[in-house]
Amino acid sequence: MLRAGERASHDPHRVRAGRLALLTAVALYTGFACSAPASAQQIIEHEYFTYDPLGEAPADSELPSLPRPGERSESDESDDDSPNGGGEFDEGENPITQTPEGPEYPDSMEEQASRNGPLSNAESVSLDRDTDREGVLQYVAVFNPTVAPWKRVGARDAVVQVGGEYHLVTADRTLTPRAASPGRRGGEELFLGKLTVNAAPGAWIPVPSVAPSMRLVHANTDPPARTDFSADSADNFFVQIDHEGQVELEFLVAAPTTWFGGDWPNGRARGITRAPDDLIRDAARVTAAAGVTPLDTDADVVRKLAVWFRGFEARPFPEDEATDNLYLDIALGRIGVCRHRSLTYVMTALAAGIPSRYVYNEAHAFVESWIAGYGWRRIDLGGAAEGLEIFASPDTQLHEAPPEQGLPPVPGYDESYSASPEDARRGDFSELSDRSSAAAPEPTQEAPPTGGQSFGELPEAGRAGAEDPRSGALSTRVVFDPLPDRAYRGAQIPVSGRVIGDGPVPVPDAEVTIVIGPADVGDASAWVDSVGTATTDNTGRFEATITLPGTISPGTWGIYAVFYGNDVFGASRSE
Repeated sequence: MLRAGERASHDPHRVRAGRLALLTAVALYTGFACSAPASAQQIIEHEYFTYDPLGEAPADSELPSLPRPGERSESDESDDDSPNGGGEFDEGENPITQTPEGPEYPDSMEEQASRNGPLSNAESVSLDRDTDREGVLQYVAVFNPTVAPWKRVGARDAVVQVGGEYHLVTADRTLTPRAASPGRRGGEELFLGKLTVNAAPGAWIPVPSVAPSMRLVHANTDPPARTDFSADSADNFFVQIDHEGQVELEFLVAAPTTWFGGDWPNGRARGITRAPDDLIRDAARVTAAAGVTPLDTDADVVRKLAVWFRGFEARPFPEDEATDNLYLDIALGRIGVCRHRSLTYVMTALAAGIPSRYVYNEAHAFVESWIAGYGWRRIDLGGAAEGLEIFASPDTQLHEAPPEQGLPPVPGYDESYSASPEDARRGDFSELSDRSSAAAPEPTQEAPPTGGQSFGELPEAGRAGAEDPRSGALSTRVVFDPLPDRAYRGAQIPVSGRVIGDGPVPVPDAEVTIVIGPADVGDASAWVDSVGTATTDNTGRFEATITLPGTISPGTWGIYAVFYGNDVFGASRSE
């Protein structure tokens, strides 16, 4: 049984199914541990700076120059009418705090933020069957100008196979230093980021980025502290701050214009394929459907795959057409929202010899591919949602990417929320914070997630081999197969087991109810709630897929299979 907040190290060759998806974790063997973000810490908004290669502001500039490390900007103390408001922020504060475990989101964004990927680079990402259109998505700006909705919060650059499923992982989590290099260079664009960080000496804390080849120009903290940046193989960025407690981090970065768009490169021969053999076989069907040929360059493959995966439709997953290969169901069925398009694109591209990454944030998922002789290129595949809300400080500008070249129009893509971020609704941090404070409180473990009965009202854990004195029926035993030791709220979990009588005699056609309840079997007053049902076959076996309620509170919970009995066999539940 795991405790709240525990995280195991990641072995790319052994991915646990219960740790593959979302934000709030649960251990499922006897009970499960669930962790949720704490309240957002204090964060100040962006300031707008000018930057000169020599560290001095141009004489005719009204903007403050970026301060030297350990110093505060003079605008923090000024009362003038400069665009940064003289350091007075009365429009609300960025509600996200960076911690060693990942970003902490406000309550109103917690569930949304968990959909596209986990907080830690130690966890893998896999496909799901929630392929229908989404509601209004909320995005919080970190950089000025903002790259909404393409901020890089997490990235995965390798694929592994676990059982019959494919998962994206971080190929190498070893951190490589990214030292600051002052100065402006040709072909780059500057972005100023500002975050609140819960720092601890020696702790590496994940931070968002604007591009995989992002160059750190300058960093500053309040209070002053030594600051080091590093990145892993997927260019997930991390900061280490020599301070205990909350720190305001301000960092100026540069990113190549070519990453955002522009002319389409010519490309060269494809690279080495790095994917499981089964995926290479499956992906060949997808690349053929997308029109990829053996003579295509890497740039040709990226362009054809982008067109194919942009053509997805968001609709409920067709369970009646489902096979045991979710990758092919989604990639060939062209069904899903941004994460389904991006996950299957990256799996396909890696199998085709194109280095690619799945990239995500709290509102959107997209991809980046490496093209020889060119570098990394951001590829947006669109998504399907009712709308996009961008929350930022009042002076935040929207980054204007170069016009996209080389990709033909795809029906439906232009209507995607990510195709026209300039049309997104703009809000300030105070509005998002107000929503968070008005959110309903998390239910406690003393109350059922959605209503039900008490644990004490369930049948007892049975032992086959005797007559049930309460009913005169033969006693039974319900046996659960091993469950993942961790899962996430809203996740789908396969469960299976057997209902047996004496001998053991299988109990056929037995209706089994799967319930979620207390981890402590002695807590008779605790509530339970049904999360699924199943019927046994002639051997007494049952199988089902349950969905963990999104309303349960963080903590330790139990999953039980209950047989309420029939004319021959008595009732029992799993232990």
